[in-house]
Amino acid sequence: MGLFSKLFGGGHQDPPLPPLPPDSPLHARIHDINDHLSKLADQVRQPLEVLPLPNAAYVFIGNPPKRFGMAWVHDGEISGFKALVEEKGVAPAEIEKLAKKLQDAYAAAEDAQRFSVDLGEHKVVVTDSLALTAQVDNMVRKLTG
Repeated sequence: MGLFSKLFGGGHQDPPLPPLPPDSPLHARIHDINDHLSKLADQVRQPLEVLPLPNAAYVFIGNPPKRFGMAWVHDGEISGFKALVEEKGVAPAEIEKLAKKLQDAYAAAEDAQRFSVDLGEHKVVVTDSLALTAQVDNMVRKLTG
């Protein structure tokens, strides 16, 4: 049973995630990209788990580490694996390798502290892990140039 199924219902119920403290630096980062996250949540209609950066974020979509997609909010835009293939010419095999590395990094950060954030119509998970965020950032930047 994945984190999202526990958070959003189904199976046995773990205690809900604590809300992200309003005075947290992560809260300010989420606030800065709130509109983009809400737009993404509207588009994908799947659970989102956010790794916030200053004025940007990486977002696991779905149920990591098993079945998930990835998007990132940067420079006022939302990008993802599809954009890497179409706009950057990244080979699908490279995307598969990236997905496997992301899966491994996510699994290694299983014990990271997670919080819930209400974005109005949507509730998302925010992960507080400098190590995971740095790993994801490094992996994605290698492919995006």
